[in-house]
Amino acid sequence: MLLGSDMVAGGPAPTWPSEGVRQLFFALQPDTESASAIHSFAESLRRRHRLRGRLIEPDRLHITLTFLGAAAGAPPPELVRRFSTLAASVAGRPFRVELDHVQNWAEKRNGAGPVVLVGGDKTIGVDLLHEALVRTLALAGLRKEKVITPHMTLMWDVVGAVADRAGPFTWTAREFLLVESFYGDSRYEIRGRFPLGG
Repeated sequence: MLLGSDMVAGGPAPTWPSEGVRQLFFALQPDTESASAIHSFAESLRRRHRLRGRLIEPDRLHITLTFLGAAAGAPPPELVRRFSTLAASVAGRPFRVELDHVQNWAEKRNGAGPVVLVGGDKTIGVDLLHEALVRTLALAGLRKEKVITPHMTLMWDVVGAVADRAGPFTWTAREFLLVESFYGDSRYEIRGRFPLGG
């Protein structure tokens, strides 16, 4: 399946990728200081709850804004250019992000789930940027999910309920990114940076 073809109106929803697949998505990343603090907190959380999941490294911590698709091999350059052009047209201003609670989103698949940071109504800026991206994609004839729960994954684990206070961890979002993820290889490549003006 062509990367991004799942966004065409009436197309299938994205499926969990297999080994070797690459994914594209728009995301926010914390600044270096915040990423380091969040990673240190995740290490402490892992010890405290006796978790075994592999921690997300500081340079890969992020909040997904919109998932764009997945397929084997590198995304076509024209597709990356198309998404970059659309992203550059999105108007926005810097905003504050605050994450202050830990949740475990267990799934049916092997009982595993992501352990995540969330911020509730303190992530309204993330919601607004997501909505702006969705509108821009829709005007281009593409369709994406209408609602997200802003979160940052710390690790995946097979655990029971994990709920804890955190931080709070705060930073100012001044840009968003187009990210290519190499699934199964724990590696990201930034394919575009889009400043939030103001």
